[in-house]
Amino acid sequence: MIAEDMPISGKRVFLLVPKRKVKCSEDDTIRVEELQWLNGRFTARFAEQVYRLTSITTNQEAGWFLRLDDETVYRIDKRKLEELALEKLDPVPAPKQMSVDEWPGRNGINTLPMWLTSKSGKSPGTARVGEKRP
Repeated sequence: MIAEDMPISGKRVFLLVPKRKVKCSEDDTIRVEELQWLNGRFTARFAEQVYRLTSITTNQEAGWFLRLDDETVYRIDKRKLEELALEKLDPVPAPKQMSVDEWPGRNGINTLPMWLTSKSGKSPGTARVGEKRP
């Protein structure tokens, strides 16, 4: 497989990457090795450079600078944006600890301050209970 990498001294660089095929012992299918640093026909760092360029210029200008056609720049940029969107959509981890305490609120309504701690250290604040105090 041929993959494009970052240019060196203004010259385009192409890498010849051999991919191994392995026969699975469980279901006898042939699988191709997945390389994390390879992003389609481009290296991950080349795709990152395309994304950074398209963030500050147009796709056409980024393509001119990198000597790529507009469609290729568009596909690389779209794939990178989809990856970033998936990272942001990951669910927030469940809290490790939770403590609840009764606290008198305004107008006789109970307010329960809750301190939630998770790996990210974020706290959502307080929750209210809609019943009046006895």
